[in-house]
Amino acid sequence: MKGQEVVLSEWGRRRHYEFYRTFANPWFSVCTTIDVSGAYRACKARGVSFSRACWYAVVLAVNEQEAFRLRLREGGVWLHEMLSISTTIMLEGDAFAFCYFPYARDFEEFLACADEAIKGAKEAVRGGGSALAEEMRDDVLFGTTLPWVEFTSVSHPRKGDACESTPIVTLGKVSGDGVWRMPVGVDAHHALMDGVHVARFFERLEELLSEGEFVG
Repeated sequence: MKGQEVVLSEWGRRRHYEFYRTFANPWFSVCTTIDVSGAYRACKARGVSFSRACWYAVVLAVNEQEAFRLRLREGGVWLHEMLSISTTIMLEGDAFAFCYFPYARDFEEFLACADEAIKGAKEAVRGGGSALAEEMRDDVLFGTTLPWVEFTSVSHPRKGDACESTPIVTLGKVSGDGVWRMPVGVDAHHALMDGVHVARFFERLEELLSEGEFVG
């Protein structure tokens, strides 16, 4: 989890960091819709969870974007070499729990790890554990899913911690007929990234999901 400290005096966006770091609300949100046709069709044909395929593609896309791997910490900025996913899963009674999907470059390995993580999280809740238990780590991307809504905007609660800086990716309802599209939202800290970085993430995510070759 430690990561590598960024030398601020040598950092290309130091002035932007210093500017936005002082804002009461330095967060911005961008939403778009992307073509997910290839992955959607492949998952249906193979009987694979489309949601987990999406999170696999998200893992690949965010790890290719350095800005998404930056985190604020007391006294500076840190860069992680690799991120995993901390996302929500549905429970009985319209409740949800947090669940950690470890990074895996191989799709089959990612599916197996995700299945095991979901099973473990549900068993922990049934055994009396907290559905909202959080690990104190920042080498993750936060994720959530709104499969019932074709949203055009989205926002999320924040604790207000001065070092709170983990981006959130939200996936929405898939719709279409032949060409399938899905809304995707990103909440990000402006001291660490700009719109161009989010746009590159969207572009890469759409490339992966529109083709869907990784599903097999």
